[in-house]
Amino acid sequence: MVLSRKALRERINFYETYFRSCAEYSRFFLLSPLMLIIALLVRFKIGSPVLFRQVRPGLHGKPFTLYKFRTMTDERDENGNLLPDGERLTRLGRFLRKTSMDELPELFNVIKGERCLGLSSSSAAMHLALRCLGVGLRSVTPIV
Repeated sequence: MVLSRKALRERINFYETYFRSCAEYSRFFLLSPLMLIIALLVRFKIGSPVLFRQVRPGLHGKPFTLYKFRTMTDERDENGNLLPDGERLTRLGRFLRKTSMDELPELFNVIKGERCLGLSSSSAAMHLALRCLGVGLRSVTPIV
């Protein structure tokens, strides 16, 4: 049986998507116990809510909600203004950021197809912006 290029590409895309989904769900279930422990630590050391949520631009400019573990308190000064980030960042939060464990809930975004695994926020935003313009990363020449 001979497949056309289009049919072959579609079949390859199907299998890539299938295996990527299996890998994402496996990562999620393997990391669930660690995420539960971190969630409990954040709840008792920093407080509620456990997750930090932020709306960010996604593919084709479609907004999505990014999830991370909270690393800062909501402490305010006498005027009701939030204290500077450095003063609100807790020891637990510093550790979570240093080890990037605050980003584990982003697996929800990966499973939902809103985010790519392995890209930092800034490089993901750049990647998505370039894709919206129809430019692949391999065709971009870095400026030195």
